[in-house]
Amino acid sequence: MLYKNCVTCGKVFYKHPNKSIKQWTEESKYCSRSCSQTIFKKGSLPWNKGRNDWITDRIREKMSEANKGKHHGKEFKKGRNNEQCWNWKGDKVSYVSLHTWVSRHLGRPKKCVSCGRTDKKKYEWANKDHKYRRNLKDYIRLCTSCHRKYDFNL
Repeated sequence: MLYKNCVTCGKVFYKHPNKSIKQWTEESKYCSRSCSQTIFKKGSLPWNKGRNDWITDRIREKMSEANKGKHHGKEFKKGRNNEQCWNWKGDKVSYVSLHTWVSRHLGRPKKCVSCGRTDKKKYEWANKDHKYRRNLKDYIRLCTSCHRKYDFNL
């Protein structure tokens, strides 16, 4: 048996080592699981709060040099959802992503164009020509049952 003091509460505890004594003495710092988790509880300060000594002048210069010419303002963030974004795929986008794009621009449909009902639970954007391009005029609002009939020509 080995005796140690808990780092959190200071209580003396002992355990029978399952591993080698060297590993156990290095790993074991707390008397219980609740004491080991007190450093992560809400309201506790992180270990690096207010510490800037890890950033040396050389690291600051490297960070500054790496960020020169990059734009981090509001104008840059505005253009992230359109063609200026580095990840823009145009018409080569997936089915789900294209419907998400349509919903973001046209909003959520609340009425079916085909049957005219507004009491259904779910409404969808249906593509008229089934080519799935980024043309907002090519989409109509349909309820789920009308969308299935429209897609399968029933």
